[in-house]
Amino acid sequence: MATSFFLEEMMNITKKIIHGIEVQYIPETKYKHMIIMVAFYSKNQPLLYNERHLLPSLLEENNRIYKTHHRFNIALDQLYGALFSYSAYQLGEMFSNQFLVKFVNQKYINEMNLIDSVVKILRDIIYHPKKYRGLLTNASVNDKIKETYESLDSIKQDKATNAYYQFLKLINNEQLPSIFPFEANLESMSQESFTEAYHSMIHDDAMKI
Repeated sequence: MATSFFLEEMMNITKKIIHGIEVQYIPETKYKHMIIMVAFYSKNQPLLYNERHLLPSLLEENNRIYKTHHRFNIALDQLYGALFSYSAYQLGEMFSNQFLVKFVNQKYINEMNLIDSVVKILRDIIYHPKKYRGLLTNASVNDKIKETYESLDSIKQDKATNAYYQFLKLINNEQLPSIFPFEANLESMSQESFTEAYHSMIHDDAMKI
């Protein structure tokens, strides 16, 4: 706790609760770019572990607003070359999905409100995936399942990577990131399980910006 307090004092973090969402500001004058990150935090759900890892890429690639990757890139380019990225990780019992946009500092742009535009992009990516009859589309889910098996095959073909993968499975240490993919649940991945993971993230997780 002392370390956390020291870092917050050093970085001058300001926290506000806006519409039930914790928003953290870290003022900085050194850089010409800004970053907005939306992070979802929850207790790990082992049965949906693989799905939660794959959700961010699925949401980016299968969006109702930006129907193709090309359209999404055009939207980012119109914000002076903004960069979008995402991550998913588990540490101990906590799991997090994070969505991030890096863009030019608002003070250098007078003709448009970049912050509002960036928030809209994040909102569109997270909350407007392609669906069919209430489920994430079957094609997008099948693509992610295929990627998972390919990722596992790639791990097993590289001796060093496979050794580390087996090491993580063996020690199960809370201070180290958990393994991905989680082999025990590969066969349970489905259109329904991906949709359940998505609804769990947007409805049940704690959100920080």
